[in-house]
Amino acid sequence: MNIPIHLDLFFVGIVVITTCVFGFAVYFSNTKSITNRIFLLFSLVTALWGVANYLVYQIAKPEYVLWVIRFSVFLATFHAFLLYEMFLIFPSDNYHFSKKNKFILIPMTIFVALLTLTPLVFFEIEPTSQGISGLTVGMGVLFFVLLTFCLAIMAFVNLIKKIRHEKSLNARSPLIIILIGFIISFSMILVLAMIVPVFFNYTGFNKYSALMIFPFIALTAYSILRHKLLNIKSIPVLILICFLLLFTLFEAISSNNTNELLLSSGLVFIEIILSIFLLKIVIGGEHQKVEIERVVEQLKNLDELKSKFMSLARHQIGTPLTAVKGYVSLLDDGIYGEVPLEMKPTLVTIQRLVDKFVHIIKDFIDVTKLEQQEVKYNFVECDLHQLICEIVKEYNVSMLERGLKVKYSFNHDVVFTVNADKEKLKQALVNVFENIFKFARNGSVLIELFYDFKAFTLKITDNNHRILPAVNSKLISKLTHSGDEYEASIVGNDLGLYVAKKYIEAHGGNFQVSPSIHGRGTTFSINLNINSHHNNL
Repeated sequence: MNIPIHLDLFFVGIVVITTCVFGFAVYFSNTKSITNRIFLLFSLVTALWGVANYLVYQIAKPEYVLWVIRFSVFLATFHAFLLYEMFLIFPSDNYHFSKKNKFILIPMTIFVALLTLTPLVFFEIEPTSQGISGLTVGMGVLFFVLLTFCLAIMAFVNLIKKIRHEKSLNARSPLIIILIGFIISFSMILVLAMIVPVFFNYTGFNKYSALMIFPFIALTAYSILRHKLLNIKSIPVLILICFLLLFTLFEAISSNNTNELLLSSGLVFIEIILSIFLLKIVIGGEHQKVEIERVVEQLKNLDELKSKFMSLARHQIGTPLTAVKGYVSLLDDGIYGEVPLEMKPTLVTIQRLVDKFVHIIKDFIDVTKLEQQEVKYNFVECDLHQLICEIVKEYNVSMLERGLKVKYSFNHDVVFTVNADKEKLKQALVNVFENIFKFARNGSVLIELFYDFKAFTLKITDNNHRILPAVNSKLISKLTHSGDEYEASIVGNDLGLYVAKKYIEAHGGNFQVSPSIHGRGTTFSINLNINSHHNNL
């Protein structure tokens, strides 16, 4: 087994990989959160800054080293800026930046960052075996030091203010954890990257700057996790990805020659890219799952509200309507005195409208019970033909008023006995007849009942029920709307047909609406098995 010969690269690689992976993981968990976006940028700048500081001590040519140092300081400028912004907005999902931030701080940061790439900050360098020495510093470095120092102080002050303003311990503790990480990392940078080089003339610790900032990254990540900005279910995936990347990195630094090192390093880079896409898929899927669960929960709440409304409609609206209907009957009977003849038609109209309103409420309640599977069935043997005759008899007066005649067509030798819930089956047939009686005038209604392949088929056809073919398919939908005024008047009463369809299906049958074969009127077809049963609708 090869012995690692690039342990410094391995330590830097650990920080760079974990920082990038966690930055993208947080971002993908909620791409719209401004905190997540800033943390991703901060993580990427931290990773690049750590790599640049490491490369300073791996490059031999002074001119290249100078540009790498400039690039490192360039990144350090934005590093300090993003640190301030993160402390300013954490843990908000949305934040409105002030004009001072947009038009003063951001341009100033960009100006200083670009300044660090010029000879005004670093002019010349002479590398030695002990580190970096002979670095010629220009007057422009004062701008860099002043800006980064002020940003760090302002970030620290903002964090302290947030901690003091938070009253609950649960909201304060993540901020305290971030503060601890900031103090640890800042202290390490101050001692190892500033005091040691100045007083002991040793800059070897600078290549481990990524390790110095790692405590802050790790504790900030934990705080973000505490604020539920990262889905906990994605943590195992994060651990697995980091383990695989670190294993590949370990193989890379164990290489004995440069070619193997370059090849393995390229594989690490490719795995990082693939891991980012994997994180997006996994965390995005978890995020969508959470959203779906949230929508389902909202739908359940809406369903409960609908049930409460139906209960309210049944008791709080139905009861007054019943009272109104009773008082209208008393008026019509003359209990409160003789009613003028001119008022008789008005009382009849009121009575009819109240009956219609009560029937609509009943249909709504039936639909709700059907959808929530709250309908209970009591299956017994019943005579389908006798049931139809009872219904026609009940509507005999209404049919005479509308000029309708009923015609029968059935085989007298067949006993039309089915296993069904008589009350529900009757309600279904009543809803069909009511739909016909509401719109048919001066015509006939043909009722056909016959036996066909172990099933009974009931067809009810009227020859004067003007329903367009395009509307027929809508009649058995729960709620529909049509632009045509006549069609809308029909489709607006389709709840009864919807209830009829559901009751028939619960008996193992099927219900269809189609134009009559004569091209005028409508045919309602109901098929029921002889041994129909409840199919747990």
